[in-house]
Amino acid sequence: MLAGAWFGYQGAVFALLAGAVQATLVAFSVLAARGKLDEPEAVVRERAELDAAIAAAEGEERALLEREKALDPIGHAPESGLGKARLAFGPFLALATLEYMLFHDNLLIGLFDALGVS
Repeated sequence: MLAGAWFGYQGAVFALLAGAVQATLVAFSVLAARGKLDEPEAVVRERAELDAAIAAAEGEERALLEREKALDPIGHAPESGLGKARLAFGPFLALATLEYMLFHDNLLIGLFDALGVS
């Protein structure tokens, strides 16, 4: 939304598409180099702390914590496979927005003209 507010719909479309392409390239590069995409250590630590809190809790408090874990998308370890890996998309959107801000005058205007987008 920020790219759209600053640069119009062209900036928003570019940020979404370029961010998605860059995230895909990074995911495939990491997968090729390491064989898997690891979760950040902070996420693993937070999940372990929540599991410890659930184990220590009793009664209604335990039920509340279990419901909280069930609703939290990082409450469970990701399944194996590339399609199940978790990768933050925000940094790639920010990078694409910066690219649009810095390079749209030179490179991207020609690209949009070639595609017929004005």
